[in-house]
Amino acid sequence: MKKYFLLASTLLLFAACQNNDENSQNSSTKEKTVETSQTNADSQQTSETISNDNQVNKSQNQTSDNIAMTELQAHYPRERFPMITSVDPTEEIAIAVGEEENTLTVSYYLVDKQIPLNDPLLSNATPIGQFQRILHNTTEEAKNDVAPNTDAGGQAIDLGHNIIGHQQSGAGSTYLNWQEGNWSMAIQANNLEGEDPQPLAKEIVEYLEKAFLPAPKDVGSGSFMINSSDYHSNVVAWQEGTTVYKISNENTMNSLKMAVSMNQ
Repeated sequence: MKKYFLLASTLLLFAACQNNDENSQNSSTKEKTVETSQTNADSQQTSETISNDNQVNKSQNQTSDNIAMTELQAHYPRERFPMITSVDPTEEIAIAVGEEENTLTVSYYLVDKQIPLNDPLLSNATPIGQFQRILHNTTEEAKNDVAPNTDAGGQAIDLGHNIIGHQQSGAGSTYLNWQEGNWSMAIQANNLEGEDPQPLAKEIVEYLEKAFLPAPKDVGSGSFMINSSDYHSNVVAWQEGTTVYKISNENTMNSLKMAVSMNQ
């Protein structure tokens, strides 16, 4: 009888120890679960903070602390505009804006220091770039306004990245055009000046491998001239329904950068 009593006592003691171990393990598991949940919550909060910071930075980069750009966005809070730094990243830029019929026009100027939007000092100045938002009555009108270049005649030119351009000469100029998705691109070179359109075309193709233009609804076009100081000579245009956006800059690559900035 005494043996049975000792055996029962031993079993009860073993069971108690096992329960204590299980409770300890469960407590440890709960603590780890709480820690993991807290870590995940902290990680999510950090991600949200980073995302919010990125949005703030993006907004700050859009204005780039430019007085005129800040005023422009305040006047037209629902409009998209090129980033001010894309107009010319090395210079101070002033802005004038105007509306006539169905066209909103924003002109950009080089200045020595920042001045307010539509400052009278700009009245006799020549823009280095321009942005336009044009509203048409029909989609066909908008598509025709973009006027894409799609001539596939002439000599085939390898521009890299599996893009083939087509080059032909006439009336003292050489024309090189190519297609990139819904975008058609064309460069005009002056034969009398000995200009060659191929280096610029290859530079554009290389740039657009890493930078993305806005996606046009149907058509988009880029029309460029070599060594021109007139901002009308480099125009990027695209159509979204009945709306056409046009960007121009005296520098070919800056005209593209202005357009790319509207896709960011």
